[in-house]
Amino acid sequence: MTVPSSDKLPGDDAPPIEPPPYLKERIMAVVRAEARAQAAGHMAREIPATVSVEHAPAGEARLLLLGDHGTLEAHHLPPAPEGAAYRLWLLRGAAPPRLPEPGPLVEVGPDGRGRWELGGLRGVHEVLVAVEQPAPAPRRTLLRVRLPPII
Repeated sequence: MTVPSSDKLPGDDAPPIEPPPYLKERIMAVVRAEARAQAAGHMAREIPATVSVEHAPAGEARLLLLGDHGTLEAHHLPPAPEGAAYRLWLLRGAAPPRLPEPGPLVEVGPDGRGRWELGGLRGVHEVLVAVEQPAPAPRRTLLRVRLPPII
């Protein structure tokens, strides 16, 4: 017995759906990073971040590194505490004490996601996101990424 062939596959009649914005942005970030890497002859690397269990128990973060340019992505972060904000910090210098360079205040979306383009990271040894609170409260580190020494 022969089965008639068909060019249709199961699900071909299903209507197309638009992916959620966060998924679409994640996919496009990878596509853009790979395109830049290919154009520059570099391979993109992913460096995991250390996330404070005390301040973000379910938090995850990673740095996508392409050449000396980076993008920091975070998931499952809590909103900044009332009266506080998150600030990006870059630590430069060949050896401790490293000089902290304050970056911009950064937003975490209501879904706990954040994505920040860091630009060139040459000479940067660590990237931090810290909780900035009014004085005299101490600054608390939310997440930290140590960069490889080749940058």
